[in-house]
Amino acid sequence: MPPKIDVSKLALHPTANPFDIHVYFRGEDQAATAADVQTRMLQQFPWLVKDGWSDRPSGPHPTPSFAVEFGDGSKAARVNEVIAWLDANRRGLSVLVHPNTSYFIDDHLDLAVWLGKRLELRGESFVRKLQPYAPSNTGVLLLVVGVAAVTAAAVFKGVRRRL
Repeated sequence: MPPKIDVSKLALHPTANPFDIHVYFRGEDQAATAADVQTRMLQQFPWLVKDGWSDRPSGPHPTPSFAVEFGDGSKAARVNEVIAWLDANRRGLSVLVHPNTSYFIDDHLDLAVWLGKRLELRGESFVRKLQPYAPSNTGVLLLVVGVAAVTAAAVFKGVRRRL
């Protein structure tokens, strides 16, 4: 029985596709197998979208891989159907399925589902990847810091007037 993702408990990232699928391979034989898995998966689930093929490690991904995404959020509830199909058809390849919330590290490490051998993701890329998900949080932080500074200045000004 393949693992499942409880979509109802996820706060999916509002501007990103809901899920990414990464299928890992090594060498020419596995690359050919991966290409076949990708073709068959896209035939089985025509709403999935190709999201790249890398013949070398990239980002947090430690080996060559291809990625497929869910596109818009309308198919998020079908993630476990895709996971079950991949579990039965991955042909020995390692597969990572992860959500896209606002928490890049949690998405890849804590909320992800692995099929086959779990690979160790490259942690140094997580530090570089934190920034793209941070603008809304950064804006809130800057607003809070700005309000605190203005408030402190007003309080200090009031105290100086009384002296």
